[in-house]
Amino acid sequence: MSRKKTSAINKNLFANNISILAKHYGGKKAFSVEIGIAYDTIRRWCLGEFLPESNQLLIIHEITDISIDWLLMGASPYVVHRVTDDMPPYNEPTEQRCKFCGDMSDEVKDLCRKVKNIMESGHPSAVPALLSNITAFEDSVKQAERIRKLEEKMRHYDKLLDPPRAAGTGRAAGIGTRKKKT
Repeated sequence: MSRKKTSAINKNLFANNISILAKHYGGKKAFSVEIGIAYDTIRRWCLGEFLPESNQLLIIHEITDISIDWLLMGASPYVVHRVTDDMPPYNEPTEQRCKFCGDMSDEVKDLCRKVKNIMESGHPSAVPALLSNITAFEDSVKQAERIRKLEEKMRHYDKLLDPPRAAGTGRAAGIGTRKKKT
């Protein structure tokens, strides 16, 4: 299975999920050491070039306790949260208090439930679309912050280049005006 090109949906979804998982383990290199699979293989999975073989999926599942369904299809997104031993396993009920939005407002909790439902649906176009939209939104927020900081710097430099004039100088004070001939 590893030498076959993947479909666009599986390629993007699996590449995103394995990248998330590798990031939680400290990066692709650390993840490859942890699961005993070559770094280049992990790198190519993260690029979406290939899917792993079934035995590699089982190794990932056994070592990380991450659902194979989530890796391949995006089902059971709660497993993304399951990276440490203090988190419940992916096969426990997901109605429990979410570790990430437990103390947040009802509006945030409702949004978390909606995202969870979409991710659990495993819909072949809705899940990648949601992930893509979230990434685009994060990028636009970062871009807006960069623009705000640049505008702030520009205002600062404008003040340095054009300082306010002291009172009593310039034409209004009679400096620079011609004397009338008498």
